[in-house]
Order: sequence, then structure tokens, then C-alpha cells
Amino acid sequence: MQGSRPDMTGDQLRLPSQDEVARLCSLLSGTASREGASAREPSAVVRAGFCGALRAELNPTASADVHGEPPSAAVLCPEAFDLATALFKAATDGADAECDVWNGRDLLVLSKFIQLRSSSDDTEEPRDDVLLRIYDHPLWSRVTFWDDLLLAGLAEAHFQLVLSRWADPQGKMLAELVVFSGL
Repeated sequence: MQGSRPDMTGDQLRLPSQDEVARLCSLLSGTASREGASAREPSAVVRAGFCGALRAELNPTASADVHGEPPSAAVLCPEAFDLATALFKAATDGADAECDVWNGRDLLVLSKFIQLRSSSDDTEEPRDDVLLRIYDHPLWSRVTFWDDLLLAGLAEAHFQLVLSRWADPQGKMLAELVVFSGL
């Protein structure tokens, strides 16, 4: 990891109320009762927005995302970390219930970069991250999830290869290794 983002204490930010957290968790897990046009959409759309917002917050520059640079870790105070863990657990529950491989993969990757500020954060000791808190989730032990994730990664790599071939007007593309950057 390249570095940490600035720490934020509970005094510097307003955390959502318990009702707001419960509403966010129900939206992410797909258990919320929704009205109107959004009631017909699966909660995968909500999880995709959640993952996109996290990715944008962790990688503030578009070039970092394009070039595949790893995001810097967000180091949170204990209250914010507990909130993030609850949101990740709810989103993972929803991804499990709806067989949502794309967002499940993003949740797995992003959960490593949300970390708890330790009491003596000036040392180089390992920090607790959200991945450790959701490590025992049933989704991660499903063989079908990993099978589908492998197929999704192969499809993404093939799609990137096709796009790069289309972008080469002279047809002089050098043979290159297509890498799946999802994990």
C-alpha cells in the first residue's frame, strides 16, 4: 500500500443515525421496501453505487483507476469503522442473496482498504480492516461464487482485449498479456 489517507475523528465528521444506517443496510442487502420505479430494480444497482462511491473516494483521480493503481487505505475512527463494517456486511448479504458476483468481487477488494485506526497508529503494526471482519461471510465459501467470479474475470479480460484491438487502427497490436485486475 502506498500510503494512508488523512485520519478523521468522530468530531470532524457527522456519522449517520441508527435509523439512517438501518435504511442504508436494508437498501444494500435488498430487504428494503421501495416504491416507484426503483422497486423493480434489483438492489445490485444500489450496491454498484456503493462500490462506485467507495472506489471514487479511495482513488480520487480517474487516472489512478484507469492505470490500475491500488487505492490508498482509508483509516477510520472506531465508530466510522463499525459503520463501514455494517454496510459491507449488509452489501455482502445482498450480493449473496442475489448471486451478485460483480459487486461481491468489488466488496471483497474494497474491504481490504477500509481500515481501523489503532490506538498507537504511529507504529507499523498491521491494522484491522473490514475484510477481516467479514471474512467468515458465507458468500466467500461458496464454490459457485468463485466459479462465477472466474468467468466474470475472463469475460472482462476478453472484453478489454477486444476493445484494445478495436482501438488499434493499423492492426499492429503487439501480443500482450491480458490481466484480470479484479483480484
